[in-house]
Amino acid sequence: GLFVTFRASPVLTTLNVMTVLALLFGAAFLYSTGRLWDLRLMDYPRAGLITATQALAQTGDFLRIDVRNAGLMPTRGWHRIRPYVRGTAIAIGPVAVFLTLFVSADAVFATLVADVFGVDLRLDVLIWSLVLITGFSWLLIGLLRYGTSSRGMEDLERPSALRLGTTEATTVLALVNGLFLSFVVVQFAYLFGGADVIERTGGLTRAEYAREGFFQLVAVAGFVLALVLILDWWTRPAGSPAARAAGWLQASLVGLTGIVLISALVRMRLYVAEFGLTQLRFYALALMIWIGGLLVWTLLTVLPGRRALFGSGAFLSLLVLVA
Repeated sequence: GLFVTFRASPVLTTLNVMTVLALLFGAAFLYSTGRLWDLRLMDYPRAGLITATQALAQTGDFLRIDVRNAGLMPTRGWHRIRPYVRGTAIAIGPVAVFLTLFVSADAVFATLVADVFGVDLRLDVLIWSLVLITGFSWLLIGLLRYGTSSRGMEDLERPSALRLGTTEATTVLALVNGLFLSFVVVQFAYLFGGADVIERTGGLTRAEYAREGFFQLVAVAGFVLALVLILDWWTRPAGSPAARAAGWLQASLVGLTGIVLISALVRMRLYVAEFGLTQLRFYALALMIWIGGLLVWTLLTVLPGRRALFGSGAFLSLLVLVA
């Protein structure tokens, strides 16, 4: 929340607001269900969906049930002023529209209105601010009410019909590994080989060659991480030779992806040395380092069979990344 105050970058502000919401959602879910850190990775999206649904619904129950049961409804004399309050609320919209049109139509009237209110009328900013305040208030009330309730969450189990055999997973991993191995060989022959090799083969400078592929390689690393996690979740658990082979292929794919990340890092170093460091390149570099950390965490948790630890570690590492 403090970073929202002190940072001007729209990207960082958006990330910070999303992080605050994620922490609030996590706190509400933890207080309501008693679970958070033992969730598997695939449980986190479901937990977020459950929390968001409850946050939107619980505020209505708060206004409809809790306020009435707490005796907070207006007392005697309310029926006399209620028509005036209701009429005033209804009139706000038409008055705002007509006032905006009159201010736009007559400069003298606009000056008088500005003098009366003491501020320059910015109804668009005012309305948008009220919408944000109302939306966040509704969400926070719902999160507070959901957090003080006791609700469970069933484990997310894979339907047996959707489980994938280890042979299919091994085939997928073997083909992907073959492609990655060929790419890594090219990287050692060209990118790590020197500027003269690149210029002679592709007609590009090293900086131009680096610019061609950095962001694509970062995306490749992210997709590999998703592929390994999905195949691990999707495959039937078994101690067969095929299952052990799939584990070794997953580990080799993670290792090859690490070399791809090193290639991306080299490209970024060349590109920054030639053209300088921008915000976008800095964010991409931070994302690449985070993906590399997740790949190492995958080797330490998912592949040895300690899958429950991966989700909480990934969540904490995301908070560290934003900070």
